Amino acid sequence: MNSNINLNQLFYFSAVGRSGSYSRAAEELSVSQPDVYRSVKRLEKECGVKLLERHGKGVCLTQGGRALYEYAAQMASLKNLAEEAVAAQKGLMSGTVSIGASCAVASNLLPSMLGRWMDARPNVEVHVVLGQSEQLQDLLLKGAIDALIGSGLNWRPGLQRQVIFSDSVEVVCCSGHRLAGSGLISIKKLSRERLIVPPRGNGTRDELDQIEIQYGVRFKIALEVNRQEVIKRLCRAGLGIALLPRSVIDEEIANKQLCLLQVEGFPRTRLCFLVLRAGKVLAPEIRSLLAAVDSWASERQARQSLTRAPHPPGEKTFAVLNERVS
Repeated sequence: MNSNINLNQLFYFSAVGRSGSYSRAAEELSVSQPDVYRSVKRLEKECGVKLLERHGKGVCLTQGGRALYEYAAQMASLKNLAEEAVAAQKGLMSGTVSIGASCAVASNLLPSMLGRWMDARPNVEVHVVLGQSEQLQDLLLKGAIDALIGSGLNWRPGLQRQVIFSDSVEVVCCSGHRLAGSGLISIKKLSRERLIVPPRGNGTRDELDQIEIQYGVRFKIALEVNRQEVIKRLCRAGLGIALLPRSVIDEEIANKQLCLLQVEGFPRTRLCFLVLRAGKVLAPEIRSLLAAVDSWASERQARQSLTRAPHPPGEKTFAVLNERVS
């Protein structure tokens, strides 16, 4: 590898690898698309390997790109954190940030997502508002909260969202359930089982409603519960089958408290979004938060060594250094 690689090339490559698109990376970095493209091509020449390849309407990482991305993402993350830490030490960062989130996001993601950011900004006050997606979207559109972190399929006009990571939704039961280890289960057969689900307005429930329409079935809802921890306990007790994100059941699967079921059409991809009101003028502390979430997402992706597929059509990333989200 040549020693002429510069940091900007790595930052640009990291943005393209994360977003799956030259245009979205350019928007995020507030530079032109040709600049990003030329920078990545120079980096490929310096490395002597192809880093990106076409994938549908976007690009994805090659094997060589995956090897480099882990380190490029970490360097981009450290750059953002260093800049924000210097600003905080100068006493430039203060104010209040209000974040809307589901109970699951607040308990499973926010501690790791915001921990370092809050430690470096003692003068920024963070308010977390818990609720279902529909309720939180109302608050965001009214300006009662600054941002929303969550998943869902039904989003209101006037909101702009950024994919921060993907998860998978699995079908699980207790280890003693009669379907445990039974092989592939059809959706029709699943519809005859008792399900433990969150109330409507939750991303998982929205997905279940879509499956009903897609397969022409009606699921038997035994229990409606709005907390994932309670759903897991009820499922472990054998009161029904549950649909849960893989990221919150790894421990129970490893300890054989819950059993993964092989169900037609599962696992299903679940996207988690950071959502803002479109056109909102961003205060410095909000821009700082967006940069921190981007850094967290990059580090998470690097740790898992995943290749992100291009964003679904219409999905955008935030230009976190801009004054306005457009």
